Parts: sequence; C-alpha cells; structure tokens
Amino acid sequence: MSQVRVRFAPSPTGRLHLGNARTALINWLFARQSGGRMVLRVEDTDPVRSAAAFEAGQVAALRWLGIDWDEGPDKGGPLGPYRQSERLKIYEDFAAELIEAGRAYPCYCTEEELAAQRALCLRQGRPPRYSGRCRELSQAERRDLEAKGLKPALRFKVEPGRISVRDLIHGRVDFRGEEVGDFVIVRSSGRPSYNFACVVDDHLMEISHVIRGEDHLANTPRQFMIYRFFSWPEPAVAHHSLLVGQDRAKLAKRHGATQVEQMKRSGLLPQALVNYLAFIGGGLSRAGEEVLDPAGLMEGFDLARLGKAPAVFDYDKLNWFNLQHLRRLDPQALSQVLIEWWRSQKKPPAAPGGDGLVRAVALGRENAANLADLGEWVAILSWTGDGPDAIYDEPARAALAGPEVGQVLRAALENLGRPGWLEDLGRATGLRGRRLYQPLRLALTGREHGPRLDDLIEFLGPERTRGRLEAALELTGVA
Repeated sequence: MSQVRVRFAPSPTGRLHLGNARTALINWLFARQSGGRMVLRVEDTDPVRSAAAFEAGQVAALRWLGIDWDEGPDKGGPLGPYRQSERLKIYEDFAAELIEAGRAYPCYCTEEELAAQRALCLRQGRPPRYSGRCRELSQAERRDLEAKGLKPALRFKVEPGRISVRDLIHGRVDFRGEEVGDFVIVRSSGRPSYNFACVVDDHLMEISHVIRGEDHLANTPRQFMIYRFFSWPEPAVAHHSLLVGQDRAKLAKRHGATQVEQMKRSGLLPQALVNYLAFIGGGLSRAGEEVLDPAGLMEGFDLARLGKAPAVFDYDKLNWFNLQHLRRLDPQALSQVLIEWWRSQKKPPAAPGGDGLVRAVALGRENAANLADLGEWVAILSWTGDGPDAIYDEPARAALAGPEVGQVLRAALENLGRPGWLEDLGRATGLRGRRLYQPLRLALTGREHGPRLDDLIEFLGPERTRGRLEAALELTGVA
C-alpha cells in the first residue's frame, strides 16, 4: 500500500469525547500532511447502545472542528460500506474460515462464569484471561449445551509464545500468548467483537496506519494474530498517550467539560480547540510557535514527536489559546462567528447586526475569553437603558451604593461634554485612581473591569453615556 490511508472509527454510543476528537485530529493531520486519505468508519455493532442521534452528533462535532474525510457513510467510497452494521455478512464469512481451519471454537461460558474466572485470576495475582475450558469440548458436549438453550460465543485459539509489535511511538512491545488467552471474535448474539471486526475492516479498507489511543495497545497482539492467520499485511500502528487531568487521572467529568459539544456550547472557537489538542502531548515541531492555524498545524505536525507521557489537559491553557485566536479574527469576521454561535445556541442576538455590532465586538473582545463572554459584552455595550437589571446585577448594585460613588457620578454628569472633562474629574471630586474610575466603569458597564474608559465613552457617545450615568446615580441611593 503506497498511499497513506488512515481511519477514525467511533462507536455511536455517546457524544464525541475530547480524547476521541484528539485521535481524529492526529489521523487527519497525518493524512493531510502526507497527501493520504482519511476514512470515517462507524463501529455500530452494539445495537443496544448505538443510536443514530449519537452518530449525527459525532459527525457534526467533527465538522465543527474542521476535520473532514474522503470516504465514509455520508460520502461513500470504493471500499464501503462504512458502517459495521452493514458489513455483518463479511464478518460471518471470515469467521467461518477460522472455524474451518480449527483456529476458532464455540464458547458456552456464561457472563457469571466468566466473571468468576476473572475474579480468581485477580485474587491469584495473574492478569485476567480466559481459562480455555470450552476449547476441547467434544461435539456431543456442545450439542448438550446447546440443547439447554446456551448460545455460544466464538473464540480465537491463541498459541503460546511471543507476539512482537513494532509501535511508531512506543517502539517494540512484546506480549505472550499465554498471558493474552483465547479471545472472543463473535459474541453469543452473533455480532462481531471489536478486535475481529476492526481487523477485517482495516484490511479490506486498505488502512496503512492505525493511529489510536494507548488504551488500545493491549488489543494489538490479538489483532495481529488475526492478521497473521490470514497472511494479511499488518498496518503500521501508533498508540498515542491519553488525555489526563491535572491529577494525572484519565480525563473525566470531575475535571470539567469533556465533550466537544460542551466546548462549542461554552463559546470556544473550534480553531482554538484544534490548536490545543494538537499542541498537548507533543507532535508539533515548529519551535517557539504555539498559536497556529490548520495549515500551520499540518506543516508542523510530526507523528514521531508524539510523546509517551500522558497529555495533561489544562483548561486554563485552553482558554489562553482561545483568547489568542479570538483576538486574531478581525471584528467583521468575529461578528459573523458570534452570530452563528448565537444561532447554534438558539439565543436571540444581543445586538442588532451591521456596523453597530462590529464596533461592539471590536471593543468587547479585548475583555472576552470566549464567545459567551463576548456575547455578554456586546449585550452590555448595546444596552439602551431599558430595565437596569440588564447590566446592573446584585454585586454591581452593591458596589454603586454610597455617597462617594454618588459624588463621582453627579460630578461626571455636571461636567460631561466639556473638553477634557474626564481628566478634570479628579480635581472636581478630590478623588483619583480606583476610587474615581471604578464608579464610572460600574455606571457605564455594570462591571469593575472592561474597556478603557476613553474608548468606552467614545463608543457610547454623549447621549448614552449620560443615560447610563443617570441610571446608575439612581441606584446609589444618593439624592
């Protein structure tokens, strides 16, 4: 196989996890960098947990990230179908070959019996593996078990000895057949197991490189046994490190948002998430450069540089990447992105479109970490004075109360419009620094931090500035 062919093969049993998104991204970068092809394959052999809604959500999340593919359920291709549920006859035929060759046998052990075997192995300090109790059953014994209503699974016979795997990240990894044990290739339901179906599919779809998380490294010897039985060429394999939280535990809900959909909903830019997922765990060779667009990521990506150490997911660092990408967009483009985000969240626009929105975005983005923050700032800047609750929340009201704040706001109203009035306000009140400017910022935005006062007052103009000062003065309780 001269052309690079990679695949991303999610199971449609939930939302797209950040770890799976990173796997898809690594495959995509490798394919695009090498001029290869990306295959999307849906591994939906679990009819109970798989759902069309999950598949649609995963596809939408990939597209939002900008990850595309050349072959898949929606695009078709010469080596489909690309849903495993549509390939069951293919697996049946290859399973029959294994049975005929004596390399697979029916297993009648119940889930309870298998659980007891696993528990015994653990108590004895051995890795859990199947005991092989059904391996040598006679035909008569099998008929008796089936007469009792037991439906067998199908297990692959594992020979003792060393199984070596050459991994592009981990180097040579050795396993022993005795420690692997006979494994299931077809469940008692008749559905193929992951280890069997993915090998058949990867071979028939001519996948040249299998790039996935290191939690699949333990599956590789089982899969390579199947490749070697059929004398199929083995793909190159690369098992990248997993995402972990700051506590070095596998990334989970307790660490924060773990799904791409949650990131989108929070107002994160897709290019920021893609940039960060490519950045962590190594893989980028452009020294000194962190903030990169997709073209830069493709240019700088190097599969060989992916590290073995767990990739620590730092939400603060992700927010930093988002801030950098937010500021790189020009206000016109960012306004359109914000409008699209409002639509995706089914939220009404916080401001009318046109030049007013673009100007509000240009001013508000310097204090926004994400689209949600930016939308809030646009709403604040666009407030017309109807309903003070819109910008003056309880903390703002508490901060505005008191005679000193009232003194500043009265003086501002008396001097507003005069040349240099903002600079002269200190002399008029005898105040300076935070005691002078915080009341003004609170009055104009309801927030203690925000755009520079000069820029803010210029944006609002004299009429709206006066209206906000008057509304805030009423909240001070000072006549």
